[in-house]
Amino acid sequence: MQENLLEKRIRGWMYEAAQDVVGLWELCRAAREDWGAKTPQEVRERVLSLVRALLRNGVQAVEVLDQRPWPTQDPDEVVERISREWDTLGREPNVPDIVWFKRS
Repeated sequence: MQENLLEKRIRGWMYEAAQDVVGLWELCRAAREDWGAKTPQEVRERVLSLVRALLRNGVQAVEVLDQRPWPTQDPDEVVERISREWDTLGREPNVPDIVWFKRS
């Protein structure tokens, strides 16, 4: 069941990313509501795994303000940058925070 849920959510976010953008906050909400993450660490771990899945499926990490692609789309580097910026933020990301995801 969990794998089917993952595939369904990834397909939905890929569609959304082709039409608009997907925000990190959406992945946080899904981590809690769809996968039952309860602690901040559980949310973060699930979100970072979802980011990897999106990147593997052709979705790009882009700047929040102008939607320019990040200089690298390597999943390890993107996850590392998100993790660093999440630490700096000091809380769970909200609508305008850290990164958006887009598919051209």
